[in-house]
Amino acid sequence: MGMVTGGLWRGRHGLELSVYDAEMNRVYIGTGNGAPWNQKIRSPGGGDNLFLCSIVALDATRARYLWHYQVNPGETWTTTAAMDIELATLTIAGRPRRRAHAGAKNGFFYVIDRDTASSSPPKNSSQGDMGGPD
Repeated sequence: MGMVTGGLWRGRHGLELSVYDAEMNRVYIGTGNGAPWNQKIRSPGGGDNLFLCSIVALDATRARYLWHYQVNPGETWTTTAAMDIELATLTIAGRPRRRAHAGAKNGFFYVIDRDTASSSPPKNSSQGDMGGPD
């Protein structure tokens, strides 16, 4: 796995933002960047610094990990995924689809399928386009 390597304590900003999904009995957590901020110091041996700048889904009953979507692998730029996470059910191609919507400090807006953890291609939100299905 792409965990953190090196001799320093691999700090992560904790549960900066979370939302409860009553329909699926899940908790979605947006996480921050690592400490020290520079990946070369934090992980001199490489790795993607798993769970940094990610949206993590947990089973709310067992607190069991279900999936995560990392917006900035190896994050070194303070572009966290700790923004509001909005849950919605959208009709796409005539079918209801459960989605989690989240912006990130990297300027992209993510639409993630809550059932499969797959993502639509991220949309650049810096030009006013808030993304989502076309």
